[in-house]
Amino acid sequence: MTTENTALTIQYRDGANYKTRSTIVLEGRLTPDLFQRLKASLDEGEYFVPQQIGLKNPALNFLEHDGFPNADLDHGWCELEEAESDFSDLYPSCLTDSPATSGITVEAFVKACESTSWDPDAELKRLAEIAAGACVESA
Repeated sequence: MTTENTALTIQYRDGANYKTRSTIVLEGRLTPDLFQRLKASLDEGEYFVPQQIGLKNPALNFLEHDGFPNADLDHGWCELEEAESDFSDLYPSCLTDSPATSGITVEAFVKACESTSWDPDAELKRLAEIAAGACVESA
């Protein structure tokens, strides 16, 4: 017997359209109700700050690039790629038999998003501090 989990893609895209992604696997199935609640909790239905809910920001992949973060191009937002779709287009392709990687359930992820006031400015400041070596990277 296999457990179906939900794979979601977090994308960071800078102002020059350079992209980096990470995939999280949440325990359990994404349902139409949870999907609608999730989209409603995201800024403009797709943007969020993963670090605020304990997830790694894929923008950290750009730390090795000189000049990151760039005040003209970088920001604190990430996109939940699946939020750009309708549930009927997304399901069942978001289901996976892969083990959960995030340590949280789909429902807990949605609740965390619902209870968070997104602060991309604080996230950009945190990324700049990490790039400058002023703080240690955390989730």
